[in-house]
Amino acid sequence: MMTYIHQKLRVPVWIMILVATGISFRVREAGTEVVDPVIFLQLALSILALILTVPRILQYKKLNDSLKLLFFYISAMGISSIFSPQPKLVIGYWVLFAATTLLTADMVFNANQRQDMEKLEDMWFFIVSFIVLYNSINSLFLTEHDLGGQVYRLGLGSMPMNTLSFTAVIAFWMSFKYKNPLILIPRFMFIAAILLTQTRIAIISLLLVWFLRKWIHPAFNQNSQKFLSRCIFIFVLLASLSAVLLSINFQLPGTRQVLEYLERDKNPSSIRTLTGRTEIWPAALHHILDNPTTFIFGHGYGTSRYVLNEGEHAPQFYAYHAHNLYLETLLSIGLVGFIPMISLMYTGVLWITMNRKLLNSYSTDYILRASSVMATTLLYSFTESGWAVKLTPTTVIFFYYLFTLDKALSSDYQYQTNFGRNDEKYPYTHHAGQK
Repeated sequence: MMTYIHQKLRVPVWIMILVATGISFRVREAGTEVVDPVIFLQLALSILALILTVPRILQYKKLNDSLKLLFFYISAMGISSIFSPQPKLVIGYWVLFAATTLLTADMVFNANQRQDMEKLEDMWFFIVSFIVLYNSINSLFLTEHDLGGQVYRLGLGSMPMNTLSFTAVIAFWMSFKYKNPLILIPRFMFIAAILLTQTRIAIISLLLVWFLRKWIHPAFNQNSQKFLSRCIFIFVLLASLSAVLLSINFQLPGTRQVLEYLERDKNPSSIRTLTGRTEIWPAALHHILDNPTTFIFGHGYGTSRYVLNEGEHAPQFYAYHAHNLYLETLLSIGLVGFIPMISLMYTGVLWITMNRKLLNSYSTDYILRASSVMATTLLYSFTESGWAVKLTPTTVIFFYYLFTLDKALSSDYQYQTNFGRNDEKYPYTHHAGQK
């Protein structure tokens, strides 16, 4: 009976959590504590997801490495609530994160055929396309009265600009799964959202990941001329950098407009300080080292905004988080959470470094999508806090690819399928839920 209920409810619950994490019904204002009604929906769905998932995971004969690391990370999140001045807030974030990631893990590790896992990709893409569209339209209708200031970037007041651009970048690379010409419509929407949010890291990551895809793709084809391809890659990269430097030096037409776009607030110092991030990082480091307890266990998951904006080291503006995944992790859940987080990030990078071995289980296109997601997440981790603050749609797809990677590398799963095939004669022979 429980298995039947689980099979019927897990996908709808997963979909509703994903939608709920990407929409809001209030304007985001600095320093305010207005509770968004959607939070209560998130908590209710998360509790249901835990009820559906935890008993099944406890029946696993063996936990995969990524699942073990996730358990350590989730445990660190829960422990941080003990030492936090905002324990209820930490527990709320903890329940949402734990429920969603464990539910994703259960669906991946219990997928019997490639089609079951591909459906998760499809659902994520279409839901996130709606989320990007919803937040973009929501931002366009905001006024200066709503925000208490000038509206000059997409994402002000709704989903944060960097989160919106990060989501759009990930969805852009995911869109290459689909060959229908109509896919150009959402792809154009993603590019528009990236440009209108005016987030520099999004534009940089798009360019770097594009080069990365060109770099690793020849490695899948043994007959390709790898040396020539990589020489062309290096030549194009150096030529592009030289062109940018020459344009700035000689003030070629259009250079000033590009620089003004990058400055955003017309303050050249904002580029030198990474838009104020270098003011936040010393404050984060100071509070990480407040005392041995905070260094080991942190100040509480999701509560960094209360810590960073207090004391003599507080930045001159309101900081929502540390704007760095690694500093944010140390600040919020301490060293006990930092170690599994680093291990999870390292595991994700294996999509890029072990692509040839993964061809035994996945198609070239699938590996390119996963590598693009992992590379983008890695690039964003240096200027954004990501899933060290709270669960977002990009967190879900990161862990989805992490689990599918672990499933391919695990000796417990005898893969007899390739995601690039169109037939259904190659089901997985084992899955985690079997006794």
